[in-house]
Amino acid sequence: MDEPAALRFSRPFHRKQADAKTSEFRDEMSLPSMSIGADRTRKPVTGGDHDRIAAICGIIGFVGAVAAVLTDLIAMFIVDRYSPISETISALAVGQAAWIQDCGLYAFAIACASCGVGYFRWWQGGYAWPAAGGLLILLGVDVGVIAYFNQYAGTTNVGADIHSNATYVLAAMFLLATLLSGPGLRRIRRSFGRFTVVLGVAWLILAPVFLLVPTGWDGAYERFLGLMLVVWVGFVSWLLMQGELDQARGSKPRCS
Repeated sequence: MDEPAALRFSRPFHRKQADAKTSEFRDEMSLPSMSIGADRTRKPVTGGDHDRIAAICGIIGFVGAVAAVLTDLIAMFIVDRYSPISETISALAVGQAAWIQDCGLYAFAIACASCGVGYFRWWQGGYAWPAAGGLLILLGVDVGVIAYFNQYAGTTNVGADIHSNATYVLAAMFLLATLLSGPGLRRIRRSFGRFTVVLGVAWLILAPVFLLVPTGWDGAYERFLGLMLVVWVGFVSWLLMQGELDQARGSKPRCS
């Protein structure tokens, strides 16, 4: 028996509706897997992808770096008959200006740790970058330990040993942090990576020389090394802040 004409004409319409629903169902099922796969691949973050937390870490880091320099200058002028050429920074941690020097070192400890947190927020890919971030956080902890035991420097007790060992650890961690940061910073701008690696190599050569410097130049040479450390932390902090400025301006990452 022949089927009604209306039924024959309605079949293509129902078939199209069924095909459309099947296609929609397949699309919905594929979305979760696509998003999960996308989450597994973490891309480097530069420029417009920079976030506000990283910028705040940069501000904290920059303020801490500046505070370390200012407190050292203020303390050396307050203490009578203090020689910044022959006497070390630790010598300011005893006496009337001790609290000023300690505040500067604690501020710098927070600066280092903040830069480390900023590294994890401002991802540049690879394994070296998060390793450098972790080292910066540990560097902040180490600077805090140095500040706490600063008053024991130059004496013969457990506190002096902790202070000396923490100083050696600082030298090693700063070297590793710069060398591991080089590839990531190079992705932002080649000159940033070169500057960081050159600074790390210079630190490797110059830091051990402190043990050979005549006592009359201990303070000057220690401040020279300290300035290398402070300048680089300030530089990284500036980059973290600059990323937020790039985002606000809508500019593209700089890779030249």
